[in-house]
Amino acid sequence: MFGSGRFIKEGRGVERDTGKKSSFTLFFEILGRKFLRLIPFNVIYFIFVLPLLVLLIVYTVNIFNFTDEIIASTPIFKYSLKLAILIPQPVSLILLGISAVCFGPITAGLIYTVRNFSREEHAWFSDIFDHAKNNFKQAFVLGIIDIIVFSSFILYTRLDLSSLEGSTRLFYGIFKYTSYVCVTLYTFMRFYSYIILVTFDMKVSEILKNSLIFAFLGLGRNILTIICLCFMILFMFLLILMAPVFDVILLILIAFSFASFIQTYITYPVIKKYMLQDAITPSSPSTGD
Repeated sequence: MFGSGRFIKEGRGVERDTGKKSSFTLFFEILGRKFLRLIPFNVIYFIFVLPLLVLLIVYTVNIFNFTDEIIASTPIFKYSLKLAILIPQPVSLILLGISAVCFGPITAGLIYTVRNFSREEHAWFSDIFDHAKNNFKQAFVLGIIDIIVFSSFILYTRLDLSSLEGSTRLFYGIFKYTSYVCVTLYTFMRFYSYIILVTFDMKVSEILKNSLIFAFLGLGRNILTIICLCFMILFMFLLILMAPVFDVILLILIAFSFASFIQTYITYPVIKKYMLQDAITPSSPSTGD
């Protein structure tokens, strides 16, 4: 169901738990040591996803009909719309295509680095590119699924049922509220899919199957991850209230890598328990990536 040791990719191996520190304490110790290391990884990731991010922001602004006042007072909205207008459409389409193709692989590269940090292992600057390249095919598919799922969800959330009646309203209502359940389940799956991808040699179907299982097996940690990410967003929102330009600064410098570190640190132990523990034996040491 989960795979076995023969699927583990080559690498340093799995660190043995010392049991000396609580996970809570260890989280902040690792974060303190690695925080500055998260910044260059985030900058690289931001560059690759910028065209998609701009499209997502423009898409969201148009769908939710944000006022000119909101756009003017929110730098990330304002600059994204300016970029969308200033860059010629043919160039925009090319950049968007490149970003869409690279989204999954560069996410895999980022997850590899923060997974290593969560295991108290080193990650070289080049690792984000090496593991984007090494996992390109499967990561590309996962990235396209991400784009389809989350862009569709934004569309469904804007679905206005007030003008519909009878069976038509019921039909579209089921679609709308089912989308909330589906995107929540998929988000839980996503906490594991990229970690499995960079740790094991599996097909996309196997990655998705195991991610679905972990969405339920790791339910407690999944909910904890959502809570922690909400606190992170709230903290960043408070900084943005102090100075609106922080929304751009945080996205460029730390938002993506910090969020990835949080989710990986919390959910990786579930994968370790069910997929790695049985592969670690005295006679056959793990070579986990």
